[in-house]
Amino acid sequence: MQWPSSADPDGSDMAFSVATNGEPGVFDLRGDLDLDTAKVLDEVMIVADPNQTVVLDLSDLAFVDSSGLRVLIQVRRRIIDTGAHLVLRQPRPNVRRVLEVSGLDSVFTVED
Repeated sequence: MQWPSSADPDGSDMAFSVATNGEPGVFDLRGDLDLDTAKVLDEVMIVADPNQTVVLDLSDLAFVDSSGLRVLIQVRRRIIDTGAHLVLRQPRPNVRRVLEVSGLDSVFTVED
């Protein structure tokens, strides 16, 4: 499943999308997570069971700004409130650098 839905099957006409890849609890983030697109991630209802690990795969996330960081923090808070755990997987070097500069690399669990 992909959010937002797109007539183009590969979603290439969108600046940002969230998709499931068939692996339980894994969500692929693609494109730019910024002021214009952060609402997409905020509106996706990521449901987690207690003790579940939810993974946001960032390998196709090209860019993130402070609005994107804000929504990542909100998603983390919602997931932790259910008793689950959030992992950010494979951020690109520029996204990892934003996490480091903001100090959020010590807040989130980040996997390579």
